[in-house]
Amino acid sequence: GARAVSASADRTLKVWNLVTGEEERTLVGHSAGVQSVAITPDGARAMSASDDHTLKVWNLVTGEEERALGGHSTRVLSVAITPDGTRAVSASDDETLKVWRIDNSSTIGKEERTLAGHSSWVISVAITPDGARAVSASADRTFKVWNLVTGEEERTLAGHSDWVWSVAITPDGARAVSASADSTLKVWNLVTGEEERTLARHSSEVKSEAITPDGARAVSASDGTLWPALDRTLVVITPDGARAVSTLYDRKSSTDTLKVWNLVTGEEERTLTGHSERVVSLAITPDGARVVSASYDYKSSTGTLKVWNLVTGEEEQTLTRHSDRMRSVKIMPDGARAVSALSDQTLKVWNLVTGEEELTLTRHSDRVVSVAITPDGAQAVSTLDNRTLIIWDLETGQQLAVIALEGILEGAALAPNGGTIVTGNGAGNVYCLRLVDPADL
Repeated sequence: GARAVSASADRTLKVWNLVTGEEERTLVGHSAGVQSVAITPDGARAMSASDDHTLKVWNLVTGEEERALGGHSTRVLSVAITPDGTRAVSASDDETLKVWRIDNSSTIGKEERTLAGHSSWVISVAITPDGARAVSASADRTFKVWNLVTGEEERTLAGHSDWVWSVAITPDGARAVSASADSTLKVWNLVTGEEERTLARHSSEVKSEAITPDGARAVSASDGTLWPALDRTLVVITPDGARAVSTLYDRKSSTDTLKVWNLVTGEEERTLTGHSERVVSLAITPDGARVVSASYDYKSSTGTLKVWNLVTGEEEQTLTRHSDRMRSVKIMPDGARAVSALSDQTLKVWNLVTGEEELTLTRHSDRVVSVAITPDGAQAVSTLDNRTLIIWDLETGQQLAVIALEGILEGAALAPNGGTIVTGNGAGNVYCLRLVDPADL
């Protein structure tokens, strides 16, 4: 009870002294965000689950990485350790759970079995106090009870009308409480599989819950803001104000469609389908004839751009030569080119007519969050996860300025006259930066 271990999207874990409040060490090794962490009962080790498709075993005394566990084919979202410290169970986007041996140096990281049966992401996992069973929560709107000895699925508990985000088990192992995107929690009898009650006092998605040590109460958390890039609806409007394009998310298929709306009549003009994953950014050409959508492909960890004709509804181009996840897209003032921002620390300039990649800007020091373009199309401004803003010359590909700011930057916009950059961070601060002549930067 003297220390805590935190997992972060900055790809690290940190060990904190709860008595002094000091950071004792930082655990570095993952190549993508860390989604979850669990600690062994003896407090000697931690296991982390990451977007880089791996789990890692850490020595909390030395801070060393003891083992990297590979086996999942996509993001690992949750990890739990049995009360005796001999096994760990991981949950992944690949719709499976895996059981790992972690009891001694010779067997650490040995995969015992894969638990398959969910039809969508497995978001969370909890283990019963006797260590005999695991309970998993999934985007397929169910949670399942698994026998960790045999690997068999003992039962499926269905009743939620939306994703199940999290599950917690009472200390006696007799009940489970599930938290769902349908704004409710449910109490389940794990012996009979029956739903005992529904707790429906939240007005938004319930993302997490915890149970008191006596098993009499649960505490739930809800605000609807987890993974904002996944949950938000995007809307862009044509320059003449006649049309809008919005995203519509289907949780069942985990995909986005685009809707084109006539803002004069209020009617839906057409639906654009073709993306197989979430759409994270939209941009409309200056003439209002086309929209470019950027899709964040979770399963393959790459991104896709699509160019759509708003008049005919046709998909004109699909640009797939990205090596990592898409974060943002903007269109150049001439309407013929687009600039995409990616998690692989690059910007790419695309010809929207030919579909060719014209230029790649690679001198970023961290993942690129967003991109903005000056009104004359001469420069681009990129914001990074490491609190940095970079100004680029789009003709030469050279960096004109690197600016360090406070807090993780959420994006950037340029004033219509191109003379001011506005950016903000998660702490609520907004920065206005005045652009000067490139020769003076």
